[in-house]
Amino acid sequence: VFAADEDFAWQERGPLELRLPGKTLSVETEFITDADKTNTAMAACLATFHPLMTDKAIVEGIKSSPRLPGRFEVLLGRPAFVLDVAHTPESVANLQAAIVRRHPGGKLAFVAGFLADKRATEMLAIMLSTTELVYWAPVLDQRSFTPEGLSGGIQVDSISEGIRAAMSQADVVCITGSFAAVREARLFLVQRG
Repeated sequence: VFAADEDFAWQERGPLELRLPGKTLSVETEFITDADKTNTAMAACLATFHPLMTDKAIVEGIKSSPRLPGRFEVLLGRPAFVLDVAHTPESVANLQAAIVRRHPGGKLAFVAGFLADKRATEMLAIMLSTTELVYWAPVLDQRSFTPEGLSGGIQVDSISEGIRAAMSQADVVCITGSFAAVREARLFLVQRG
């Protein structure tokens, strides 16, 4: 078992450094979310135990790791769109903090679609703590949540309807809550051009 801040940690005073078991590595890269930093550090920590793994390979791996579609995927424009598959309260809070950090002062809207087995009420409350522009809709998935019992925000019939409503009101529109919501958003945005 490895523990953050005990077995691995980022040192951010001065140049970015990653403290791993028995070594500290300088890394020149940028992380969008705190979860990205933690996940990268954990992977690097595990890599140190491979007998053929070099420090250089770890640093190069961190610097060249690809961005995953649907993980703080930014589509620039007016408004800017952020597609993120956050589907737990913790991941929504992490996403929210990253958006506020990267777009300070920008008017934010969320468009969310959740699955029935997720904690939609908690995720909605986190989004509403930042903006009143939180649109939520069922998603095109047999496991979609149903609107009964969900209060707050603005209920719409579909993810695309939520995007259309949010576009004229925000500088940044974040579509989140599930892989299904991001899939619908991507299709809508591609068809829109």
